[in-house]
Amino acid sequence: MEKGKPHVLFYSLETNSNLFELKFKKKYPFWDVVRFHVWSKVSNNDSEIFSNIKTTKGSIKNILKAFFSLRIILFNKFDNLFYTCSRIPNQNNEYFDPYFEKVKDFVPGNWVCYETVIGKDNYLKNEIIFDFISYLKILFSFILKLIALFDNSHSSEISRVIFACNNHYDKKIISEFEIKMLIIHFNFELICYKLLFKYLGLKKIFFYGYSKSLVQAAIDLNIPCYEFQHGDISETTVCYIYPDSVNNIVSPNILFTYSEIWTHNKNIPYQCIPVGSVNNYSVKLKKVAVDNSVVILSSPYQGEFLIKLALQLSIADPSLCIFFKLHPMEFQKYDYYKLCFSDYKMINLLDIKMNIFDVLSLSNDFILIYSTTLYEIIHFNKNAYIFKSSNFFQKGLFIGDVTVPIFDSPESFFIIRNSPNPNLSVKIELFKPFNQELFKLSL
Repeated sequence: MEKGKPHVLFYSLETNSNLFELKFKKKYPFWDVVRFHVWSKVSNNDSEIFSNIKTTKGSIKNILKAFFSLRIILFNKFDNLFYTCSRIPNQNNEYFDPYFEKVKDFVPGNWVCYETVIGKDNYLKNEIIFDFISYLKILFSFILKLIALFDNSHSSEISRVIFACNNHYDKKIISEFEIKMLIIHFNFELICYKLLFKYLGLKKIFFYGYSKSLVQAAIDLNIPCYEFQHGDISETTVCYIYPDSVNNIVSPNILFTYSEIWTHNKNIPYQCIPVGSVNNYSVKLKKVAVDNSVVILSSPYQGEFLIKLALQLSIADPSLCIFFKLHPMEFQKYDYYKLCFSDYKMINLLDIKMNIFDVLSLSNDFILIYSTTLYEIIHFNKNAYIFKSSNFFQKGLFIGDVTVPIFDSPESFFIIRNSPNPNLSVKIELFKPFNQELFKLSL
């Protein structure tokens, strides 16, 4: 690892400044609560403080849906809760969470889902509580900001973090108000989750993604909490990776991973069990129908850069069939993307209902800036090409012996595309089949 890489600088910041020793309310890990937000800023992938609200539509309909969903808890108790993200529609246009659907039959007791995707019309039939806590934060936003302005209860810890960050990077990284809001939101969510979990009488909690307050609520109530790997685990994945000898963190009981290779030589200071993937990666892909084709994989942060690239590629080679795959969080802008490509007949905007295996069957060549689909491309021995733009950096991609070509222009793409692929002989098992027996034994 090179000294100048952002993740190396970040890990040296938190170890040299002993930030993990900071606590608030005498027990909660101060730095671990604000850590990911700081990392997002210094890695040029700036995040919103209100990360949950960012994907929550504040319409009256959705607000009413969220609070009305609480009626199911009035006369019911539940054994298990899954923190769901239902972004995928089935053939009946019912949105579902593949993680939950895979594991729900292997855990004894009844289930309730805490659904973080609210703005869909139809969901697969489950007991669902919609994310009312995000709407509570909106409703109380003015009060929460007032508290941040006048509350000085953590001034010494905040000052230490600000000094450490600004001094380490020799520029202003984060403000006092930002840190206050992060802590206030954590405390607000923590109170809400604890009240909800206690009322539900939960015995187990399952989730994937990122929610320190949810995990801390489970810890405070002595409820076992299990996380599923979602995306990659590389040296830059700050959600999972910590410096050596760190223990003052908010962590689940177990992290269930896709395979052993993801955690090999990684410092994750809690138990990891390779139960495999919820997707069936043993399937045989369909034969590619169009030889001169490429799939471009977009994301919410990179869409504009990849739109421009798609147009440039289409102009450079009018016979090239381009498939443009949106990230699930981008489908609310589907009409905008469609308009961008309306004059280019060889650029095809893919439907949300296409699963990853359908997408992988479209072509042998895939372009991305950064997407965790990269690992699925490698798993099936397809050709991946990284476009050096937007928030490309040094993601510290974890891909074993695989080399992923990087290009910065349409011309350089066509050159490397016509070169031999050095990865065809590399075999690496990134995704094992889901091991239901190991999963059940781990609970």
